[in-house]
This record gives sequence, structure tokens and C-alpha cells, in this order.
Amino acid sequence: MKTIISINKELSLNNVSLSFFAYEYDDLNETAKMIAVNECIRFMIETFDIEHSTKDFRKAVTKSEDMHTPWFLGEYVWEYCKKEVLLMVHHNLYDKRGKVIPIFHVKLDKKSGVQTGEITIYGIGVRVEIVEIKDANNKY
Repeated sequence: MKTIISINKELSLNNVSLSFFAYEYDDLNETAKMIAVNECIRFMIETFDIEHSTKDFRKAVTKSEDMHTPWFLGEYVWEYCKKEVLLMVHHNLYDKRGKVIPIFHVKLDKKSGVQTGEITIYGIGVRVEIVEIKDANNKY
């Protein structure tokens, strides 16, 4: 489902309002899905601690090391960890190109009814209030 996310954040004296389209993985075209998968695999390679990772991820790393082909590590991760990668990509929202939209820890304050989250803007994490999340197919 394509959604429109609107956020507000007060920065200094300016109130900044942003709106953007967000897509779930299944709504991306094939090229965008490939980008999403590749970015997920790159994230796994760059951030996973091998000692504390899954058995399949360790198998991929071991194969890459045994074959002396570190440039194929991403392919080995896909080969051994496809199920895990597909599970991970389904937990994000994406722009239409397949790039992750960096919203983390969306929470609903039950008392006030306000949804908050954190978005990264030029590498800086900023707390934001999520004003609305709408199905883009709905009329406004």
C-alpha cells in the first residue's frame, strides 16, 4: 500500500512540515525491490557481529573466506539468508526507488493519541510528531 506520511517538527523558530510517499516492500517495482534487498544485505554485512549472528549468516561469511572471494559475500548472504533478508525488508517503508525511509521507533502515546518517531535528516536523528499516515489511494 502506498502511503503518504506527514510529519511536523519544530526546529529553532521554524515549524517544518514534510510530506512524502512511502511504500511497503510488496508495492515496489522489481528494480526497487532489488535495491531494497541489496541495501538490506549491505546493512547486514556492515553491522552484523559474526559471533552473534545466525548460523546461515556465519555460513555465508565462512564460504566467502574459504573461497577467498569477499566480493561475493552479498551473493552468499542472499543464498544462505534469503528468508531472513525477506523478513527484514518487509519491516521497512521505502521511497519509490527502494531506498529505506529512515523512520524508527514509531510510537503512539495512548493518552494524547500522538504518534512520534525519529527520522534521520542529513545524518542527524530528529524526533518528530507523525501527523498522519494515509493510504495514498484515498481522496483528501
